[in-house]
Amino acid sequence: MSGAAKFFVDRRCCTLRRACLLLCLAATALLSACSSTRPWVNPPLQAAEKVRYDGRAQFVDPARAQDLLVVASFSGGGSRAASFAHATIAELDRLTFRWGEQETSLAQQIDMVAGVSGGSVAAAHLALHGVNDHIARFPADFLTVDFESRLIGAALHPANAYRMTSPWMGRGNLLADEFDALLFGGTTFGRLGEMPGRPYLIVGATDLSNGAEFDFASDQLLMLCSSIDLVPLAFAVAASSSVPLVFSPLSLQNHSRTCPASSETQPRSAPVTSGTARARLVQSEFDSYAEVGKRFVHLVDGGLSDNLGLRRISDYVVQAGGVRPVLALLQGDARGSLPRRIVFVSVNSERRGPPLLDQMAEVPNTLDVLAAMIYGGLGRYSRETSLTFAAAVEDWRRELQSGGTTSDVDIFSIEVNLSDVDDRELRDKVLAISTSFRISDEDRSLLRNAARVSLERNPELRRFLESTMLR
Repeated sequence: MSGAAKFFVDRRCCTLRRACLLLCLAATALLSACSSTRPWVNPPLQAAEKVRYDGRAQFVDPARAQDLLVVASFSGGGSRAASFAHATIAELDRLTFRWGEQETSLAQQIDMVAGVSGGSVAAAHLALHGVNDHIARFPADFLTVDFESRLIGAALHPANAYRMTSPWMGRGNLLADEFDALLFGGTTFGRLGEMPGRPYLIVGATDLSNGAEFDFASDQLLMLCSSIDLVPLAFAVAASSSVPLVFSPLSLQNHSRTCPASSETQPRSAPVTSGTARARLVQSEFDSYAEVGKRFVHLVDGGLSDNLGLRRISDYVVQAGGVRPVLALLQGDARGSLPRRIVFVSVNSERRGPPLLDQMAEVPNTLDVLAAMIYGGLGRYSRETSLTFAAAVEDWRRELQSGGTTSDVDIFSIEVNLSDVDDRELRDKVLAISTSFRISDEDRSLLRNAARVSLERNPELRRFLESTMLR
């Protein structure tokens, strides 16, 4: 090889070596930067820290009637569930009645709203903006937005692709970021507590390690020695909506092993004393947060543990030892007496009835079997939840009407189910609406009609409205 040729070869090799070195340094810098990219994490409670958002102020808000208690729950089901929940609240607001000196509606009197998965989007928006603004704004704020395409675009953005290389970041965190940018603007549960006239919000997720319900509520966060006040709404809603495999779990840190012992850092509900199997299960799940090895809680879609949001309510009553202790715990001395009417409004967007494979002669394929195992099991669990809650309401009614309390106290359980729409053509259309985060104007109109028809023919709602005329 000539000297000139050798010079050029050596120079090219040197250039390649430098390029490789620069790439290695760039990769090292990139990995180093990624290792420090972390999403929001819940801090531990301090010894003197006081948790403000515990529901007490919301349950005795002077903007609502003190002798009427209304609890709403919204099921999972993507934008279909969010739209149906919004439509139901809007229709309920049209059905006014006289209560004391005011003309009002059940929508205006909601003291607490619980949401799961897609229903948690509507629930959090309602708690943030109040009923009137929720009815007016939610379609433009969320339902008319192609949120699914927005998520895909965010996932493909180079800056987010870079962030996602972090071992602490996942698609669930990206979902939280998009919820925050579109709907919540950094609002935390503690900020909700500073807004008068808002219902108390509970967002339901599922503990991935044991399948237990996990509620974004003060008592549940106290089990982790952390405060609900600091939790962003977007984080809670994203955790509740994180369908496994589609989105990654969202994680909370368990600080219970180093928690300062004080009255402000302990859950307010007493240990379960009931001997029922369900009560023992609930207690064991709560006790698990004190286990040495449980340093983190990884959360996924709340529909996996309770897609209706009703078991969360009944379990809370079980933990407290009955409906009377719950009311006493929440109202303190502010109400002074039991509510005359307690109303549960359950908005259920789930599909029921025989799946399509029951109409097939062919052997179900792998996807058919997988879908049946997932959705069939969840559907059966939801039906069991509905029946269990109905039985619990009967028990609570007897509890409240015993012990010298006047017979005027009553509980109403108003179930608004898409699957119960009498009009078969309308029912088939609304149940065919996708549960993704995208919904058309035509589908929203169908869901509004379904909500109106369901409420017009709801016997429990009729019984409640008739009871208001007897006061």
